[in-house]
This record gives sequence, C-alpha cells and structure tokens, in this order.
Amino acid sequence: MGHAAIGPYLQRVQAQESAACQGCGAPRESVHHLLLECRERAGPRRTLFQGLREAGAPRPATREIHPEVRLFGDPRATPAILRYLQDTGVGARKTPREAQVQARAQDEWGWGALEGAEQMEGD
Repeated sequence: MGHAAIGPYLQRVQAQESAACQGCGAPRESVHHLLLECRERAGPRRTLFQGLREAGAPRPATREIHPEVRLFGDPRATPAILRYLQDTGVGARKTPREAQVQARAQDEWGWGALEGAEQMEGD
C-alpha cells in the first residue's frame, strides 16, 4: 500500500524511536491496528464508521483479512477516512508527549481511569 506516517515507517526514517502505536502503546502500529483495534481511538473510530455508513461505504468486517485495502479503494470512504485522520492526528507531526496527551483526551472508554483504579488496588 505504500508508506504511511505510522510507527514502523517513522522508526525506519528515524522520526521516532519505536514502531509502537503512539495511541495505546501496542508493540507495532499498523493501518489495521489504527483503524480497527487501537483502544485509544475508539471515539474517532465510531465517527469513522458513522461516516462510512452515511456515505454508503461498507464498514470493515472482522472476517476480512485486509479490510483497509478495500476501504482505501472505495472513493465513497475518502471523506470519512480524512476526518478520522484529522480527528486522531495520525500522520501529523507531534512529540511523544503530544501524542500521549491526544490519546488520553480521546479515551472515551475510561481505560486510563480503570488502569489507575487497578493500580491503586494493588498498592
């Protein structure tokens, strides 16, 4: 598919130290991870899926091996994808701290609070 301004490519061109997801810290950021798995991008993902539905573009399905290929090949999906990229800041230049702050701001599921509570219980 080419180059995407995400973990492995940014690491290869020495723009960041690791290939890890800048949102959730998963070991390897990928287009598939960003679109379908990253828990820190759940809110923007819902907006993406709503935009796909409104445009008449089928949303990615878990049974698809590479749903991102089909998604990027469907011109009806382009506006929703661009909005997702804007909402998440994927591909935008930012420091690791800026990425962390952005991910926390998008944490609509409360994972940070849950992790904090679990940590307090362990103390």
